[in-house]
Amino acid sequence: MSKKRIYPLEVKLEAIKLREEGFSIKEIQKLLNIKSESQIGI
Repeated sequence: MSKKRIYPLEVKLEAIKLREEGFSIKEIQKLLNIKSESQIGI
């Protein structure tokens, strides 16, 4: 049984900022400790 992970607003905004700066999805996952690519639907 899995639990849905909800990330704080600060993490979401940081992911958007990093993506706009040209970081790849994989790099953002590592930096922000996000488990799934689908959670970075930017």
